[in-house]
Amino acid sequence: MKYFLQTCIAMMAISLPLLVQGQAYDFAQYSIDKGLSQSQVKGMAQDASGRMWFGTTGGGLCRFDGQKMEVLRREEGLPNNSLEHLAFDSLTRTMYVSAENGLISRYDGDRFTEIPVADSTPAPKILTGMCLDKAGVLYAAYLKGGMYKLTADGRHMKQVAGTPDSLTTVRLSGEGYLLMSRRDGNVYRLENDRFSLVARVPGGHYVADIIAHEGGMYLGTNGGVYRYSEEQWQYLGLRERITSVHVSPAGELWAGTMAGLWRYSTGAWEHINKKSGLTDLPVTCFFNDREGNLWIATDGAGVFLFRGERFTHFGEAQGLSHEVVMALAQGPESLWIGTSRGLFTFDGEQIRPKEDLPLEGVYISTLLPDTTGGMWVLSRGGGLIHYGRGGIRFYNKDNGLQDNYLTIGRLDEEGRLWIGSGEGLIRQGEDGFDLLQPEGEPLRVVWGLMPYKDGVLVGFGGGLRYFDGETFHRVPGAELMEGKAVLGIFKGPGDRLYCNVYNAGLYVLNPDKAEGFYLTTSSGLTSNLIYSVIAADQYLYLGTERGVDRLTFTSGGLLSDVRNYGRSEGFKGVEANRNAVMEDSLGRIWFGNVRGVALYDPAKDRPDMPEPALALNAVRLFYEVPDWAEFADSVDSWHNVPVGPVFSYDQNHLVFDFGGSTFLAPERLRYRYRLEGLEEVWSPPVERGQAMYANLPPGEYTLHVEAMDEGAGRLGKALAYSFVIEPPIWGRWWFMLLMVLAALLIIKLISDNRVRVKLEKALLVEKVKATEMTRLRKELARDFHDEIGNHFASISVLVQMLSARFTDNKEAAGIIGKLEQLSRSLYLGGRDFIWSIEPESERVNEMILYIKDFGEELFENSPIEFRSDIPENGELDNVKLPAGANRQVIMIAKEAMTNAMKHSGAAVVTMGVRYEGKEVTMEIKDNGCGLMYNSKGHVRGLENMKKRAERVGGKLSYLSQDKEGLSVIVVLPVNTI
Repeated sequence: MKYFLQTCIAMMAISLPLLVQGQAYDFAQYSIDKGLSQSQVKGMAQDASGRMWFGTTGGGLCRFDGQKMEVLRREEGLPNNSLEHLAFDSLTRTMYVSAENGLISRYDGDRFTEIPVADSTPAPKILTGMCLDKAGVLYAAYLKGGMYKLTADGRHMKQVAGTPDSLTTVRLSGEGYLLMSRRDGNVYRLENDRFSLVARVPGGHYVADIIAHEGGMYLGTNGGVYRYSEEQWQYLGLRERITSVHVSPAGELWAGTMAGLWRYSTGAWEHINKKSGLTDLPVTCFFNDREGNLWIATDGAGVFLFRGERFTHFGEAQGLSHEVVMALAQGPESLWIGTSRGLFTFDGEQIRPKEDLPLEGVYISTLLPDTTGGMWVLSRGGGLIHYGRGGIRFYNKDNGLQDNYLTIGRLDEEGRLWIGSGEGLIRQGEDGFDLLQPEGEPLRVVWGLMPYKDGVLVGFGGGLRYFDGETFHRVPGAELMEGKAVLGIFKGPGDRLYCNVYNAGLYVLNPDKAEGFYLTTSSGLTSNLIYSVIAADQYLYLGTERGVDRLTFTSGGLLSDVRNYGRSEGFKGVEANRNAVMEDSLGRIWFGNVRGVALYDPAKDRPDMPEPALALNAVRLFYEVPDWAEFADSVDSWHNVPVGPVFSYDQNHLVFDFGGSTFLAPERLRYRYRLEGLEEVWSPPVERGQAMYANLPPGEYTLHVEAMDEGAGRLGKALAYSFVIEPPIWGRWWFMLLMVLAALLIIKLISDNRVRVKLEKALLVEKVKATEMTRLRKELARDFHDEIGNHFASISVLVQMLSARFTDNKEAAGIIGKLEQLSRSLYLGGRDFIWSIEPESERVNEMILYIKDFGEELFENSPIEFRSDIPENGELDNVKLPAGANRQVIMIAKEAMTNAMKHSGAAVVTMGVRYEGKEVTMEIKDNGCGLMYNSKGHVRGLENMKKRAERVGGKLSYLSQDKEGLSVIVVLPVNTI
């Protein structure tokens, strides 16, 4: 065993110097057959949505999102179909294109606008370069005319003062200044619109391109590539006519020539041409997109996309005449490649048939380096060959080998060869080969072998067995593989055994615990048909019929991640072959497949698909694109999508087209969407970027769209697009509010009408009652007046007769005088009562006149002067007292006047009346002695008057000062008639 390990280590050390040269790279070509309008591409740019733009010679402008190529020509407004340079300003979302005639146009996503040259006679000719500075200002270099700059108003290109003439290129440096060169090799710097000479290219070579890098610059000239740094020139060789130069984000230098592409690495140039998967035609320019991919434009072969060197390929172009590779092994000096039609070797530069071991037409199934530096070659149908220092030895059924159909071979720690064949298990012995079969259970075809402990694990068409050197045993924990073909057994992460079972996935076996489980497509694998397995670093790699899966496991042995490498990731062969896999001494993994050999370099792997640039590409109303000016104030011109549109209730059938631009693996891109305002749950992932909604109810909506990597989850932020569907006029809030208010108003009107009808009825009844009451009062007053008047008249006549008869009798005359006085007082009181019954007595003007008449009559024969201040403009004609109030007011007025006459000693008594608002104020004032507060009678009289006023809802107050008289003030509520 020690000798075996020393030999393996020595072989690995010998294999270290193996350098890969002449391989085929993973280039994706886009030309006429892929939708490109013309195969000659001169300029490239990328817009804010991640789409690539290609300017062609005669084919117009092409736009590519990773899946669909669209073309803009003169018919779409392009001023010229032959374009030279492109530049995109991400700040203003503006594309600048220059035509072969030197004219520059601006594209805003909707239309092209030509930018004329201002103040230049003659006009500049032959535009050689165009770029944007760090502020987004456009500069253009002309071979005849020098440097021009876009004016601040964006209307013209104007010559920069002091510009050198005969400029051949212009580029923006990382520090923000511009670099340019003249045709005589002078290199200039432009900063703040000031030119300064930097250096002169040795020999005055014509500079076709220039690019700043790490404080220096690379220059592509007609005499090769130069580097200028710290005022020193370095010639990097490559005596070719250089058309363009480029430095990748990783720092690699690329040079385009008239005959393909060159890459400068580790001090040497590597020619990348048609043999390498590119082209032998001229390379015109380079562009690094936002995902880190390198685009290479050519003059005649379209554009090429380089996604990196994760995989490189070796096939027919490198000399592998038969590309179905079934076995790989590292020999002492070269890589051995076994195919279905023979044996080849690769020395790092060229693949050649193994001429000293002519096996053309032989199906090689396994290659095994032995402990002596030789190689075991197993074949299907051709038996066993050993190639070593002692020469070549053949083993087949004619010289002791039990079967010529050999499927797999393995060497154990002792260097002994174990072989799987169509007849069973074959073991190499000291005197030959032994065929081993379990008793009563033929192994049939043995597909998998792995030396294990003191024996070997055997995978065959009926499951898994362990041979301990003497006897075959069933393997505890492998029961789930019974009756199935086990194609291979491998040791991997967690010291577990991994068995690829035909069309059933990967079986993970823990022999110590006698348990196992399957990993299948349900677990995340790309395919259940696994041909090869290899453990490298912390990963497990599976070669399948759908590319390579890289498996990651947790420390507990659970599967945590599956990453697939297919055509988009650079694995061109797609279908791997059984057991055709190996890891070299540099940690790279070689996969044999149906199109040659794929070399995977983990050190050059790239992360999964980055966040794509999601965009809403179109909105359609009833499957048509209307004039969006009717629905929105503004429109995104790059996609003709309205911003915040508002639709009417019957414009509610909408189709949304969306997409994400990615070039790493566009076929893996999926979308899910959700319409906020209608849906709570996201849609299942869909391949087509489209969502359709019919008969949307009125409301506010936001469409959310997320990009997803198939099998790997969401990518980045969601796109959000908002719009509104207005309700019909009868469904809008203000209309509904108006309807509610109208309903409430109708209800109120109905209610008010019912109340009004009831009120009118009540008023009518009251009116009838009042009319009847008025009639009754008038009749009562008339009857009472007639009846009482007659009686008073009779009493008065009788009193007068008695007075005349008893004139001499003083006692009788006194009694008769009192009787006459009482009858008069009774008459006057009755007259007041009769008057108060009259309906007209409730009018304020009638009441005031009545009181006035009383006052004038009362003070007529007294020394007191009676005055009245009563409105005479008719303002009291329509003012009425509450029912029954007139009598109380008259009693108050009579008592106040009578008190003034009897007790005030006044010379003047005045009655004043005022009408303000809904109140009438009556004041009876004298200029006598005033109120004598020690007179209880006077105070009691005033209190009685207060009570009378309060009975009719009024208020009574009085003012009195000694020797200045008394004022009695009554405020009464009134109504208008």
